[in-house]
Amino acid sequence: MNPYYADDHVTLYHGDLRDWTGAADAILTDPPYGRAALPLWSALGSLAAETLPAGGWLVAYSGQASLPESMAALSAAGLAYRWTLATVYPGREQMARIGDMTVLTGWKPVLAYRKPPYGSARGVHGRFTSGGRTGIRDVLPRGGYEKEAHEWAQPLSEAIEIVTRFHRGDDVVLDPFAGSGTFLVAAKALGLRAIGIELEERHCETAANRLRQEVLGLIA
Repeated sequence: MNPYYADDHVTLYHGDLRDWTGAADAILTDPPYGRAALPLWSALGSLAAETLPAGGWLVAYSGQASLPESMAALSAAGLAYRWTLATVYPGREQMARIGDMTVLTGWKPVLAYRKPPYGSARGVHGRFTSGGRTGIRDVLPRGGYEKEAHEWAQPLSEAIEIVTRFHRGDDVVLDPFAGSGTFLVAAKALGLRAIGIELEERHCETAANRLRQEVLGLIA
């Protein structure tokens, strides 16, 4: 798989995550949702199991309707469920029809898994330690509504928050569903190395254009 874009911090590949071989320290991503996308969640779990070091994090946005199946796919790959974070969007609730129910939903789950074995890995950047335990805060501050680059994009400030909480030192961050490159831009803004994989070339071009822009001013 040849790089579509590369700079000192980020390498973006145009292709299928199932064809990529390499290593990364953390996988932070926003996969497609829904039952039709469940094979991709199985592929994501397999990629994490093969790619991550022991204790490495997989953090992924998820839809609510197929949440049990998405979680089962990650667990079946041998990953360990650690927690569900939440991003909330008051004032931007959405109506969802789920079987015989109608739900006005105002939050989105973000799943946090780790590759065993793991202990009490410690670090700064959003973690706190007490008695040898690692801690994270499970509510993400909502970063607004940013769909200009991609119809399913998440806010950049939210991605920066997730990267900040789940990276350690010289970690290499991988996003196998890069889309318009939000997690890649977030990692670059933090001075981290990142790898992205995106199946659709039009989204690769959008991500590459975003990554070419100056991002250092995004964090103060």
